[in-house]
Amino acid sequence: MAEARVERRLAAILAADVAGYSRLMGIDEEGTLAALKMCRRELFDLKIAEHRGRIVKTTGDGALVEFPSAGDAIRCATDIQRAMAVRNVDIAEDRRIEFRIGINVGDIIIDEGDIYGDGVNIDARVEALAKPGAVFVSEYAYQLWVGAADFYAGNFQAAVEAADRLIRFRPDKSNAYRFKAAALGHLGRIEEANKALTKAIEISPQNFDYFVRKRPTWMRAVDHDLQIEGLKKAGLPKQ
Repeated sequence: MAEARVERRLAAILAADVAGYSRLMGIDEEGTLAALKMCRRELFDLKIAEHRGRIVKTTGDGALVEFPSAGDAIRCATDIQRAMAVRNVDIAEDRRIEFRIGINVGDIIIDEGDIYGDGVNIDARVEALAKPGAVFVSEYAYQLWVGAADFYAGNFQAAVEAADRLIRFRPDKSNAYRFKAAALGHLGRIEEANKALTKAIEISPQNFDYFVRKRPTWMRAVDHDLQIEGLKKAGLPKQ
């Protein structure tokens, strides 16, 4: 029997749980469960869908969610926490449901709909550091988000600087080199751009193909075209 192929990809991961869940259940078990279900139905699930997320699994008080980009995950988490703050205004402090949310970007392994890998493990540690009502973002996810935002806004020098910070932090990841190559290409620094492009392909051909050759369905065509334009200037090989 042929062994199933393991699917791997880079993704943004959001982990959330309810702060003080055991204490809340001890005070009012039925009321806490009903309130949590309402939060999920009226807010949590809707915001995840709005920001292109996929709920991987839920636990009694938590959830693990996959997003296509750090920006989607951060915007979703921020919207949820802002809305929860409004919902909690008229609720007694000791009865409030407050989420702790952590976000990371990393490599994941997909197996029968579930996800595993270092990206998930690191996110669990990031989420554990979050305060009630707060969003904690790993350094890698934050810098990737900043770099992508600068690049797609046409701030190419700022994108190069963000990419360099990412590379110092995680030199084994290809995305930073890809953004750096495209940004340098737009800046006309072709020799540097070509070196970054070569490194991006060398580190992870699969990741490069996913973001460049195939264009993910969630990526806007105008953003993909801007990336391709810069990479062509950097010396992007033809297929």
